[in-house]
Amino acid sequence: MTYATSDFTLATTLVHLKKKLTGVDRTNPRKAEFLFEETPDLLETVDKFFNRELMVEPQTFGGDLNSMKNRLYNN
Repeated sequence: MTYATSDFTLATTLVHLKKKLTGVDRTNPRKAEFLFEETPDLLETVDKFFNRELMVEPQTFGGDLNSMKNRLYNN
């Protein structure tokens, strides 16, 4: 199954935490959706994200933000 989100910060957090990004759906020109391989671990991470229970390493996360922006706008 596939988990889709248009939340850029959530998507970047999932990539930062090594969840498998399978693609970016740009069908809607106003809002891209980031597609991830849906696993129980991914769903638990999403719950932790929304419950503010995650911590990330800030410098690496900043690099991941830049990579995600490049993926979104340059591909």
